[in-house]
Amino acid sequence: GHGALAALLLILLGRSSSTDGAKRAVVIDPAAPAGSNDHDDGTNEHKKKKCIRDVWSSFMRKDQVLEYRHECLRTALPSELQNEMRRTNDRNSNDCSSCQNQAQKPSLTHVLVVACHACQHLSDETMQIAERYGAQIAVMPCCHKDHSGGRWKGVTSALGLKSIGVLMDLLSAGKMMHAGYEVKMKVIDSNITPQNRLIMCRRINSSCEDASSVVSNDKVRGAHERLQKAYVRAHADQATVATREGSSKENIDRATVNGGNFALKCFSSENFRISCGVAVGFLIGVGVSMSFG
Repeated sequence: GHGALAALLLILLGRSSSTDGAKRAVVIDPAAPAGSNDHDDGTNEHKKKKCIRDVWSSFMRKDQVLEYRHECLRTALPSELQNEMRRTNDRNSNDCSSCQNQAQKPSLTHVLVVACHACQHLSDETMQIAERYGAQIAVMPCCHKDHSGGRWKGVTSALGLKSIGVLMDLLSAGKMMHAGYEVKMKVIDSNITPQNRLIMCRRINSSCEDASSVVSNDKVRGAHERLQKAYVRAHADQATVATREGSSKENIDRATVNGGNFALKCFSSENFRISCGVAVGFLIGVGVSMSFG
């Protein structure tokens, strides 16, 4: 708490061998940790927070920075992402000349927004804000609430789920998939915490092209092609069955006509009395009685 997770991630991601690693982490927390300067708004880098920094600083590189913003998430997170967007655009102003005339969605794929045990509405707002800027996301929600007036509680019971938390996390994952993210859910040991579902959302795009939609469209296109083939096979089988049934019905109709012709011939033959007896027997078999004088 109070920045320990940010410090740990800064250290772990800062050791990446493929890139320069993470250099900056910002802790957004309305409460100032004990031992810090309560009047520090987190914007002055030289005013360091002692309680966390003193513990973890020996593991950090000299160029790594841990900052604090004691402010509401709703204002602090958009502000930080907007500032990072400006810095990114300044660095890459000449790297995407081919896209100058295209409407581009903001993309901060090098930024990871993390929320651990944020209440349901805070987890949702964290994902919504991060999605607007195309940042990567990892959240572990807690204190799940049904803000729909109880609609999802009924679904939870109907599905036989033990708690509404599972359903709400799946709904959150679905929202992010719809927003163009590749979403995975990991579960940690429930002995550590019962609120143990981690939702990880990876945005795959560049400054010039939204590659996530391309990947998604390719997957959807492949699934649709397979469905079309199955659909054609199913209807081809039905057509074959219908043809066979039509052929059988035609044979029955022919037999009926031929039978009628045979009966007429019998009635017109010299053996009139015998043929009448056969015809009457048949009719009685279907519940009709006739008498002849």
